[in-house]
Amino acid sequence: MTKLYEKSDAETYKLFVDKIPFYIDFQKIKHILETIKSWTIDETDTVWAGYDNGNEFLMDLNADIEKIKFCDFDTLDKLNMEFAPTSTFQEISLSNGWADEYIKLAEQFDKLYVNIKSQKTTENKKEWWKFW
Repeated sequence: MTKLYEKSDAETYKLFVDKIPFYIDFQKIKHILETIKSWTIDETDTVWAGYDNGNEFLMDLNADIEKIKFCDFDTLDKLNMEFAPTSTFQEISLSNGWADEYIKLAEQFDKLYVNIKSQKTTENKKEWWKFW
């Protein structure tokens, strides 16, 4: 999808992604990640999440946002682990005072994850376009 995005105009890209059944859900997950990003600064306490500082965490988060934007199933599965109780995002939220807000985002993510995973995909999860 990255190549399609790079090589097509906005209208063509939209025509294509509108046919992908789970595309909108991936964009909602992207929005959830961007919300977490908006709560994160360089001084964010990330020690319990395994990062040396907020900037290191933001670098990983930005990479995940970019991959989710293009419906990357491997990143989706990675994020499922990051959203798990006592994992990365919850630890950061607890250490930085936004745990209640995080719980709401995690619930949204869980619903979107289940919805995306229930969509028809091929065995390797990357050839969904062959269903047309």
